[in-house]
Amino acid sequence: MLQSHGLHFNMSRTDQSFLIGLAPVEIGVDVEETHVENMDLVMEHAFSHSEQGYCRQTDDPKAFTKVWTLKEAYVKALGTGLPDNLKNLNVIGPGNVIEQSGLHSVSIQCPNQSVGSVVSRQGLENLICYSLA
Repeated sequence: MLQSHGLHFNMSRTDQSFLIGLAPVEIGVDVEETHVENMDLVMEHAFSHSEQGYCRQTDDPKAFTKVWTLKEAYVKALGTGLPDNLKNLNVIGPGNVIEQSGLHSVSIQCPNQSVGSVVSRQGLENLICYSLA
């Protein structure tokens, strides 16, 4: 946070993409590449039953990355860091911790086949995604 300006910021990057969030309130962002090895193993260890169902029921290959980036953006917005048991941190469906906390969230398709998510205490209407390529 830049206290002199009342501006909160957060950033995330991959090898080919970056995401920066600026807001007058707490904000968390995460961006990840969509290729994930051992996706089923990671889901079993880190995703709630609701999140696993969401990933398996959709034809969208980016569903896994959306869930993962929402988890990271959520804890970054709170400033808590990832919990030991990620399965208890449900960001999709019933018992969604983002909605229960009164936060707003959005996932976006970023350039270079990356998925980004933003979580904030303020509405997320003015999102802009740029490509530097």
